[in-house]
Amino acid sequence: VVIPNGIDNASVSLAATAPAPGLERLPENLPLLCVAARLSIEKDLGLLLEAFRRLQATHAAALVVVGDGPERGALEGRIADWGLQERVAFVGHQQNVYPYMRRADLYVHTCQFEGFGYTMLEAMACGTPVIATDCPYGPREVIGDNHFGLLVPGNDADALTAGIASLLDHPGRRLALSELGRVRARQLSIARMAAHYE
Repeated sequence: VVIPNGIDNASVSLAATAPAPGLERLPENLPLLCVAARLSIEKDLGLLLEAFRRLQATHAAALVVVGDGPERGALEGRIADWGLQERVAFVGHQQNVYPYMRRADLYVHTCQFEGFGYTMLEAMACGTPVIATDCPYGPREVIGDNHFGLLVPGNDADALTAGIASLLDHPGRRLALSELGRVRARQLSIARMAAHYE
């Protein structure tokens, strides 16, 4: 018997209304991508940044990176080398990640491996569509077979770039994934998790 992790949807909805310091540095007229993760090698943020760089040629966008870790300096250096500092905000570790997720047009999850991928569920609870690399094992457990979000192959910057671009091009698809994500968050609620344990 497998009992998935659960989320408190009511608490998320309340916490998501708080301010999101750091976003004021980004252009308001651009679509906003968000990632919340420990900035370490296994989270594969380098893949996201490369996809983000390629995306700019056809889809100008902004990115907020929530989290800290040993790779932060290298990741910030890469953005500086590309001259994209005005479109990327590294806001560091935040006790409350939900305001950033709620304000984003897309939540992007990259990882070399994953136990469950709780941040994807958090983004879904905020109503933010999710795109994730199909690494072992968490993303497919949360997203299903491209039902509650979009899965793309891992270690493939072209595929990730194309996936993000396709969602930015289709607001209707993003809206549908937003609603389906909320459905998934209710399916994986903390109340249901507790009931399963009981």
